[in-house]
Amino acid sequence: MNAPSAEFHIPEALQQAVGGVLRNAHAGALPPFARTLGLPQAALLEVLRCCLPRLATDAIPERKYAALMQNMPALFDEVRALLMAQRTPDADPLHVEWLARAIAAACMGNRFLWQDMGLAGRDDVGVLLRRYFQPLHDANREDLKWKRFIFLQLGARKKPAGPPALENIEGLAVLPTLTNPGTVR
Repeated sequence: MNAPSAEFHIPEALQQAVGGVLRNAHAGALPPFARTLGLPQAALLEVLRCCLPRLATDAIPERKYAALMQNMPALFDEVRALLMAQRTPDADPLHVEWLARAIAAACMGNRFLWQDMGLAGRDDVGVLLRRYFQPLHDANREDLKWKRFIFLQLGARKKPAGPPALENIEGLAVLPTLTNPGTVR
């Protein structure tokens, strides 16, 4: 495999993160689907060519690849979508997509995000998030652990805006008994 051309520069931090996730997936530290990053195999081979140029990688047999993809949890796509919605506008779209997939896959692991991404520490995750997902990075004002923060953001995104409208509730006549009995009007 050839290294990426000079005009297609992949930042080292991105290579480390994507490569770390893929290495952890191959080692069994992440769920098996993480080996795919949720990509079609041809796109995954391009990621490997760009991010792990020294690693000679053969295609995974189609049946095995399909089985890996079938076991991808829905939560993976939800985390990826959250990240993509918070991308830094001027960041390279392809790099953003690759990193969003790597982070989403690493979020399915059982360790700290930096560990599941194969990085040296939490600060490395922060640097990547600041560069590629600035709005998400800046929203972590309480300096929560990154994986926890991402899942809290995902939960906040899923919460309904408020209680259902009263006109949609059956049995409206029982409402006075549910309120403070002294204030029934």
